[in-house]
Amino acid sequence: MKDIKWFLKILVVFFSAVILSLGHLSLFAGEYENMVLIAEGPFVMGSDMGGADERPGHTVNLKAFFIDRYEVTNADFAKFLNDKGNGMEEGAYWISIGRGGCKIEKIGRQFRPIEGYENHPVVMVTYFGVQAYARWMKKRLPTEAEWEKAARGGLVGKKYPWGDEIDTIYANYERRKMGTTPVGIYPPNQFGIYDMAGNVGEMVSDFYSKKYYKISPKTNPRGPETGEYRVVRGGNYLSHSGGLSVIRRNGGPASYISLPNVGFRLVKDIE
Repeated sequence: MKDIKWFLKILVVFFSAVILSLGHLSLFAGEYENMVLIAEGPFVMGSDMGGADERPGHTVNLKAFFIDRYEVTNADFAKFLNDKGNGMEEGAYWISIGRGGCKIEKIGRQFRPIEGYENHPVVMVTYFGVQAYARWMKKRLPTEAEWEKAARGGLVGKKYPWGDEIDTIYANYERRKMGTTPVGIYPPNQFGIYDMAGNVGEMVSDFYSKKYYKISPKTNPRGPETGEYRVVRGGNYLSHSGGLSVIRRNGGPASYISLPNVGFRLVKDIE
């Protein structure tokens, strides 16, 4: 028994060192499968060289968290719909089946991805739909700060998740593909997270405020308490190259609106 305890202590020390040195760890399965652990600690959010709502660059300390390696797909969301149905809140369905851009269809009582789009990121989902899916998965939307730390991949002062240069080998943007592409086909960042730039914009939990960075808490900021629009990050297949920057902020749709170029990924607290 003493030998087992000693061995476990060695494992804890080893993995703690790995996380601290890399900024992340991704050797997990079960409820954390296909998630990446982002280490506790500081990073510089925003930039003094950014737009008015991206300034100033400021150091933020975050607790550790897990984040999805991939954006939520049509196949993922269809499983949820077949279990919970397509609920309605504030007069809007969780997902707009049959509207332009939606690649999930309902055949009889079953929801299923349109053939060929199973592994594309789900779109046309309202904030209410995202929240319902997150509860079903026992996860949550990332805060804006958590999203940016994960997107940067441990790089400091770089424009994109992979560096300062951009090309179509890195991401889906500027209408090059005329729509979404399957998740995970472009190279990941140094944390092993895919599609943090381009393909679809990603909804986060924070309300948008142009001046928030000037008053943001230094530890685990969660955005303004109230607002009309949620922040959307990462750019999408329609965005120009600058829209894919890790610091770019966009005021997204109201909670009952769904869009064909906005999706999401989730995070999970360490329990």
